[in-house]
Amino acid sequence: AISRGNTRTRTMSSENHQQWRERITNVQRQKMTPEQLERMKEAAVRQSRAVKARAQSYQMQKKSNGLRMKWASGITALSASVQKVSAPLSSAAYSERMQVAQEEMEAVSREMNDEEEEQALSDYVAMQNLAVSGEAALADEVGAREADDEVKAALEQLKTFPENDEEQETKFKVYETFAERAEHIRKQLFDFVRENTETLGERPAQDFHRRLEKIDSEQNMGIGDDAGEDVWFVYHMAVQVDRNVVMMNGVMADFDRKLALLTQQTECPVCFDAFASEGEKRAEVLGCCHSLCRDCWQHIQQLAPGRALCPMCRYEDFYVAISGSA
Repeated sequence: AISRGNTRTRTMSSENHQQWRERITNVQRQKMTPEQLERMKEAAVRQSRAVKARAQSYQMQKKSNGLRMKWASGITALSASVQKVSAPLSSAAYSERMQVAQEEMEAVSREMNDEEEEQALSDYVAMQNLAVSGEAALADEVGAREADDEVKAALEQLKTFPENDEEQETKFKVYETFAERAEHIRKQLFDFVRENTETLGERPAQDFHRRLEKIDSEQNMGIGDDAGEDVWFVYHMAVQVDRNVVMMNGVMADFDRKLALLTQQTECPVCFDAFASEGEKRAEVLGCCHSLCRDCWQHIQQLAPGRALCPMCRYEDFYVAISGSA
């Protein structure tokens, strides 16, 4: 296991390192009973599954926000009224911009292959190691606000009837792609919840299924008309599709919060000290999705440079390593 964060391994004296080994060996002998070890191993499996599920949830939220952004920017690019040009767009220009928008929407919403999923997990773990500073949360909030702003501007453009046949045809096709990719994400979300039922628990999973089914309800899928507004009909359909995508994002965000509560780890499994929000006792998430305090992880890296062991994954090997010459 390796750390995916930005923590630099500090250089420590051999005396300091030896003292740590002696202290940890004594702590492990005193506190790591067979029952405690079994509980730790069970918790390790749950935590690893949960972090991977949270990484998937995070990526799906990024997908849906990315889809909204690409759809909105595509509509804006096709809106003749907002283009800074002296003459109307040509048929070729409309076609080119439509194709770019469709390809970008498909790219951000497609399913990832195994290599991409591994990289996404690595990126998520690195993000978690930055989360204590608020950097990750801030980036998410900024991304969501940017998507909202882009969509708001695009919907304003759709209220106005297209100025010509090319604009009408290409905008409608971009809307169709938006609706199709939103449906694709919806199917991915249903599969995701079903696949993670064991990790989340049967009852919470059933609750999420009910929430997803509400997105498909007749009431929610209905297209409303704004009384007194003379707007292009595609505007109403686009509003509904975007509303459904936002609802799916809410389900994914709540799913993530549930997983965070169910897998909350409050202490380091090596020294048994409580995690702190900063400093050497801050939790460091490893590549295997388990957490140790930063101090213990840095000592473990010095114990076995280049092949550091996660104690939750390979406890017996870890114990031999720290106690061998302690």
